[in-house]
Amino acid sequence: MTDHLILGYLQIGRPEHGICRYGRLLAAEGRRRQDVHVREQNITLTGNLQDDRSQLRTAARNLSDVNVLHLQVSVWTDGSWGIGRQALSNLDTVRRHCRAPLVVTLHDINSLASLECSTRLKRLLQIPYEVAKASLRPPVRLVRRMVDGRLSVAGLFHDLWTLEVPYPCLVACKAARVARAVLTFSAAERGVLRSIGVTRPSAIIPHFVEEAAGVVRPAVRANEPRAKIAVVAGFLLRSKGHRIVLEAMRLVPEVKVVFVGGPSLETGAGLYHSEIMTLARQCGVEDRLEFTGYVSDVEYYRRLAAADLAICPFSADKSASGSLSSLIAVGCPILASDIPLIRTYNGIVAGAISTFHPHTAMALADAMRRLLSMSRSELIKPLAQLRERLSVERIYDRHLREYRDVLSGRTGARMART
Repeated sequence: MTDHLILGYLQIGRPEHGICRYGRLLAAEGRRRQDVHVREQNITLTGNLQDDRSQLRTAARNLSDVNVLHLQVSVWTDGSWGIGRQALSNLDTVRRHCRAPLVVTLHDINSLASLECSTRLKRLLQIPYEVAKASLRPPVRLVRRMVDGRLSVAGLFHDLWTLEVPYPCLVACKAARVARAVLTFSAAERGVLRSIGVTRPSAIIPHFVEEAAGVVRPAVRANEPRAKIAVVAGFLLRSKGHRIVLEAMRLVPEVKVVFVGGPSLETGAGLYHSEIMTLARQCGVEDRLEFTGYVSDVEYYRRLAAADLAICPFSADKSASGSLSSLIAVGCPILASDIPLIRTYNGIVAGAISTFHPHTAMALADAMRRLLSMSRSELIKPLAQLRERLSVERIYDRHLREYRDVLSGRTGARMART
């Protein structure tokens, strides 16, 4: 096997989509390596199954001669691989028409823990079995069981028709089946996958911290009065806790908050934005709240670097966050929920990210006051260490090891020990 790798990256979704951006930054790091040749294709799906299948088939065939093809797949596929059943079909299309082995990074896995996917998947699988078993029973015995109320074929079909299909779980299972190797961001995510029946070993590779070269925090003139600025970074997603931020703002009137990012690319994003605006008016904090909308990477980094504090009151099932990595990259002090995701980062560098508990507006406001009264230089020292430990160069080295293991056939055994 040659040491020179030809790597393919197929990015599905609009360029600004979080997982698409993650894949593009990986590909960009690959291009900086002397022993790697990168082939990359970007596709934005239309939602028309036939058109999308044609796009994916062409891309898969064009990338068939690479050594490894890397896909980014969120279990919530609206905005990237397609909604529900479309995502399953689109993943199948790539697998059928690409001869190269696939590596899949699964995103947003922690959210599956609250869906009770395992029970619902078993119900889905059990229904066809019961129908088939019923059809094989002797007619007299079958009728007797139906009269006794012990079996209702109509009821079984009703269950199948009305059952809310757990598509995020099905997407995770499908992605694991089509891939030669599955990558996750944490041990917690690996545990969630096992709970829904994904038995294929997965490698744990943390989310990298990207380069934010040239970002300088704006200087503040001596004695210049200025309100403290807190930011909430990235797309407006419910899991980021915007509502608790607005409620906490009532308790810290000296702080201005900036939501640096626009509505997400998923269905219903506009409705969530309207909810936030309504709550801001109800809380009486609208005059201290700014929405930037979607901004370029340069402006995004500048806004984050200029803030006094970043607030990340994520929900407990929040998975790896690109916005969190961007905050670490620019060295902005971070205050976050005390959740497994944040504990993972603080396990790498103790105290890198400050936390608040319990998850209430009062606790958040108290922690904001405490951190804003502290020295910024002290708050960001451990962030610099975290940024070094999770640099894109180091994390890409770990990806390269996975790619080479796929080619050598060592993947399963080594991943099981990771």
